Amino acid sequence: MTPKAAMQNASGIVFPIRFMPPDPAPPWRDAKFKSSGDYREYGVAGPFYPERAARYEVGGEVVMDCRVAADDQLKDCKILDVRPVDWGFDEAVVRMILKGWISAGAAPVGIARPADDIWRFKVLFRDRKGRFKN
Repeated sequence: MTPKAAMQNASGIVFPIRFMPPDPAPPWRDAKFKSSGDYREYGVAGPFYPERAARYEVGGEVVMDCRVAADDQLKDCKILDVRPVDWGFDEAVVRMILKGWISAGAAPVGIARPADDIWRFKVLFRDRKGRFKN
C-alpha cells in the first residue's frame, strides 16, 4: 500500500499519517565493576553471576540505558536487551546496580555529555578466560 493510499480509507476520508523518527540512542559508555578475589572465575559479575548459568557454563550479555548520577552510580536503568533470555542475566544486573557492584566508567573522550545524562551500557557475563560463551 502506498503512503497516499494509507491516508485514505474506503469512504474517502483522509487521515494524515506522520511517522516520527525514533529518538537517537544514547552514547555508549563503559561500566566499571568492583572485584573480589573469591569470585575471580566469574569475571566482572563476581558473586552476581547467575547460578544456573554458571553451572551450565552459559554466558550472556545485557544492554541497558541508565542515568548516571554525579557520583557515577547508575540510576533509573532500563534493560533493552538480554541474551540469552531466561538465564537470569537481567536480574543479576539489577542486583549488581542495587548493591553498587557496577558504576559508570569514565566518559569517552570527545563525546559530549548527553543533556539528560543517559548513557548506554553493555554488561558481558564471561569469565576472564572466556570460558562461558553463549
